[in-house]
Amino acid sequence: METLRVLIVASELAGIASVGGVGEYVLGLARALGLRGHDVKVAMPDYGFVDSDWTRRGRGDPRRFPVRLGGGWREICTIRRITLAEAEQSPSLEVVLLGAHPHFASVSNPEQAYRWANHEPWVSFSRAIIDLLGIWDWQPDVIHCHDAHAALVPVYVSRMRREGTGPEHVRTARTVLTIHSLLNQGKGDRQLLAYAGLPESLFAEAFECYGSMNCFKAGLLAADMTNAVSPTFAMQICVSREIGCGLEGILEDLKSQGRLAGLLSGIDLSRWQVDGVKYEGDVQDLETIVRHKRSVRAESFKAWGWGSSPKPVFAFRGRWDNQKGVTLFDKELLDLGRMVLVTTGSPGEDEGLRSQWNRLREWSSRYPQDLTISPPELAGAAGASKHYAMADFLLAPSQSESCGLAVMECQRFGTVPIVRAIGGLVDTVSEAKSALAPNGFTFDDLASRALLDAAARATEVFGQPDAMNTYIRNCLRQDNGWGSRVGQYETLYSRG
Repeated sequence: METLRVLIVASELAGIASVGGVGEYVLGLARALGLRGHDVKVAMPDYGFVDSDWTRRGRGDPRRFPVRLGGGWREICTIRRITLAEAEQSPSLEVVLLGAHPHFASVSNPEQAYRWANHEPWVSFSRAIIDLLGIWDWQPDVIHCHDAHAALVPVYVSRMRREGTGPEHVRTARTVLTIHSLLNQGKGDRQLLAYAGLPESLFAEAFECYGSMNCFKAGLLAADMTNAVSPTFAMQICVSREIGCGLEGILEDLKSQGRLAGLLSGIDLSRWQVDGVKYEGDVQDLETIVRHKRSVRAESFKAWGWGSSPKPVFAFRGRWDNQKGVTLFDKELLDLGRMVLVTTGSPGEDEGLRSQWNRLREWSSRYPQDLTISPPELAGAAGASKHYAMADFLLAPSQSESCGLAVMECQRFGTVPIVRAIGGLVDTVSEAKSALAPNGFTFDDLASRALLDAAARATEVFGQPDAMNTYIRNCLRQDNGWGSRVGQYETLYSRG
């Protein structure tokens, strides 16, 4: 494989600004590509909460430049750079922070990153990428963009090719657009097209979707290659309106053209591990895992005032969102085991989410020895490892799920997932017996009873130490690291 210069353009990066799985994905892929000898850089917004002590000015780069938008709009984009240190033999990673819109400087924590009335910040961000490449002395072979937040980058590159404008190295760079979620599609009215500085003719040609602007649609059409982050998710977004979110026809066309691939994401194994474990499932490693889980659990129980219990511990970690299936949690789960829920977000305006939020808060008050919600010590990336380690089972009852990195991560701590058989969860968890399975419990229906039945099966296995150890060993033996996945992305880049 030829050595490539790869620019990854995303809204998140674990270790700097991460809201969910996208940040973990970007960091893991960037590290894996660097380990293979590729020259990789990440470009992301310069959020207000990013510590200035981490930054340095890059040689040869201006500190600011104009972002050329349409209709007389103009932003001045600032540039800062961070170098993430080497990790697990991976070379250091350079991150370029772009202050392309006033919104980014106003963001005081990761959860505010996407709180803006319209898609303007992300239009500015995409345009800033193009303008940066025009003055940068580093020239990428591949521009790998993520979700609707960077979807206009392929549109700008495609337009430059068509018109023969702009630097040749930008026109010849291959563009890839990865689909993590289709819930945010960068929708808006036609004024957004004028703001982007793109011709009105492109509305009908690329952007129009059910009468409104759709930046994700335009980006998917313009990119040289697209991919979804698991094979099953890639299949489902082409055939299901519920999962394809109205773009299923476009995605099916891309698939038939050979421009949509389904590549399973990986995890950064160095970030998710218990010291001293070989992850080959031998007896000694199983004992090390069990000791670690007991130690973390004892520490957590002491902090919460919980006594010992023969019940298993069920964990949930994710956004407070219908997509994550949070309304499926029933009080009967507390008859089967204790629950430790860590969630981001708020009840919001959705009546079902608000009602469920209130129910869970009531249950935690009535059953304080069986349910705790978002204890501070389990918050954020630093608390994730503790959360996984202290639990026996991880609940992932998702309505839709592109990949499910939390499921891969929890298995590294001997925590067995209970998942709805949807999206990437199908590709990583199986209840059927095979060489590396069963490694979890699955259910099909989006219903509380289906989740309860799966949890009951898990609880039954929990009561049988030999059977439970088989599940734990199989979890430890899963090869979900980027080392086993990165070659598929190299192939994707060559196809673009």
